[in-house]
Amino acid sequence: MNTLTFDQLPQMVNQLSQKIDALQLSIQSQIPQGNEPKKDLMNLSEVSEFLSLKKPTIYSKVSRGEIPYMKDKHRLYFSRKELTEFLKGKRVATTAETVENAHEFLIKK
Repeated sequence: MNTLTFDQLPQMVNQLSQKIDALQLSIQSQIPQGNEPKKDLMNLSEVSEFLSLKKPTIYSKVSRGEIPYMKDKHRLYFSRKELTEFLKGKRVATTAETVENAHEFLIKK
């Protein structure tokens, strides 16, 4: 490592600052931006990918009224937000949560 003189410090600080700026730009270009809004309405193909289900399975769930959907003429549309909320409602409680709920229920009785 080279020994710097006091007179060289401002120049070195400037060079370091430029290198840091270049690194920040490089890193930011590699990170996908989360600010892009995802479209809320999805078609059958997008829902198939979103839920990792085959199209016939989705048709079956629609015909049985098992998942929320919208229909315009002969096309099906699905709301990403509604499907996410629907899936969250299907969440299975952990054993600890079940024990806690049972404990709270017994205390109230």
